[in-house]
Amino acid sequence: MNAVTRTVGGSFGGAAVASILAASVGGGGFPSAHGFTVAFAACAVALALGVGVGLAIPQRRPADAFVRPELAAEGVPGGIAAAGALGDGVERRRIEP
Repeated sequence: MNAVTRTVGGSFGGAAVASILAASVGGGGFPSAHGFTVAFAACAVALALGVGVGLAIPQRRPADAFVRPELAAEGVPGGIAAAGALGDGVERRRIEP
């Protein structure tokens, strides 16, 4: 999923920058310096938005990283469940780091 997201983001970003540069093509057939400035500014804004979204994602505590979410939702202390707690007959235990 991470690779797909990066690929789609790179494709979208490349197309957006190409559109900005194409809109600034002068009489000689080359993009203007202003077009490059606007394109780099657009990339900086996209970077700032990405950093903001990344920082807004809630973090898990290291102790919770090894607890299965369905066990934590059931209120099992420390994520330790008796056999069959999820109805499948499989015993699950917390993995100690």
